[in-house]
Amino acid sequence: MSEEKGLFFAFITALVSGASVFINSFAVSGFEPFPFPLLKNASVAVFLLSSLFLLREVRELRSLGWNEWKKLIVIGILGGSIPFLMFFWGLSLVGGVKGSAIYRLLFVFSAVLAFVFLKEKISRNYALGAVIVLAGNALLVKEIASFGLGEALILGATVLWSFEVLFLKQALKTIKPRVVAFGRMLFGSLAMFAVLSFFGKTQGFSVLASPVHI
Repeated sequence: MSEEKGLFFAFITALVSGASVFINSFAVSGFEPFPFPLLKNASVAVFLLSSLFLLREVRELRSLGWNEWKKLIVIGILGGSIPFLMFFWGLSLVGGVKGSAIYRLLFVFSAVLAFVFLKEKISRNYALGAVIVLAGNALLVKEIASFGLGEALILGATVLWSFEVLFLKQALKTIKPRVVAFGRMLFGSLAMFAVLSFFGKTQGFSVLASPVHI
């Protein structure tokens, strides 16, 4: 993929991701925040598996070795499970504005971690983008001045996702992106279900799954 295409898809992803924070904040309002990310990620996993069948890429799964599967499991647990639970819990406490302001720090953390662990250089354009993002967050300083449990949860989730980026970069060298995305959602959903079951937080499923009566 060319750099231009990569930037285009990154830009589209940023737009969708930014909007999703506010949409998700409405989705978790008035509901238990834990079942929602599990059902959402599990649905995405089913969709991605269907796309692998439709595009005849299931053979890619069969060709994976144990080392590749271990990478997908780590990515699923590190990026597709605990951070989502933390993020949606925090989002239900602080709302979309604060959540978005903290979540924007993701690419800053990712760049620093890539510089430290992968020895990647930080370009001037990247540094300029970081300054712009931080400046934008400064405009919301009144909204994020207080720092409590909700803010800490979202920040923790953002840091975990930053570490996940390191594993994603390594996994994508040998595994196709669609397969990586499927593994992330699959193992992330399984890990989330295990965590929620352990802490007895699965009762909210009945609320989300029940039919709506008008």
